[in-house]
Amino acid sequence: MSLKTVRLFIALPVDDSAVLNYLFDIYRGLDKYSSILKTVDSGNLHITMKFLGDVAEDKYSKMIDSFSSLEGSVRINYSLKGIGCFPSLSSPSVIWTGIECDIKKMSELFLKVEGFCSSFGFEKDTRMFTPHLTMARVRRGKDVPSGLKDFIRSNKERFYGESVFNRLVFFKSKLDKEGPEYIKIAEVKLS
Repeated sequence: MSLKTVRLFIALPVDDSAVLNYLFDIYRGLDKYSSILKTVDSGNLHITMKFLGDVAEDKYSKMIDSFSSLEGSVRINYSLKGIGCFPSLSSPSVIWTGIECDIKKMSELFLKVEGFCSSFGFEKDTRMFTPHLTMARVRRGKDVPSGLKDFIRSNKERFYGESVFNRLVFFKSKLDKEGPEYIKIAEVKLS
C-alpha cells in the first residue's frame, strides 16, 4: 500500500496590488525573452521560507493542526529593489528581484519556521537564508542572449515598490504542464 503524498511549502505571499503594478516593468522586459524563460505567474509570487517537498498526508495533517503556533510572529516591512540572477550573470538559471527588509525580523521568522518544521522531522536548512523573489527561470538547454543580461545589469539597482509581509501561508503545490498551482491550506497573521 502506498502512502499518498502532497507537495508542500511555507511562504510569505507577495500579493499587494501596488507592488504587483511596480513589477509590471520587469515582466514587460522579461516577456521579450519568453522563448527561453518561464516566468512566475504574478498570482504565485512569494518568498519561500521552507520547501518541504512531498509529505505523507498523515504528517501534513498534523502540521496543519499545529501551524497556528506560528501566529503572532512580527510583520515585516519590505522593499523590492533590483534584479539579479542565480548562479551568475554569465550563466543565469533563475532571475530574481531583491528584497530589502529588517533582516533580523526575517531571520527570526525563518528560524521559527525551521523549528516548527524540524519538530515534525524535517532537516534544518544548512544554507544561509537569502530572501528573494523568483521572477523567471531559464528553460533547460537555452542560451541566455546578451540583451537579457543587459536588462538584468541595467536594472540591478532599480526600486520596484514597498509593502509589508503580514501573513505566513502553508501552501500545497500541484504541478502540471500549464505550470504550478499553489493552494493555500493554512495561514497565520503576522502582527
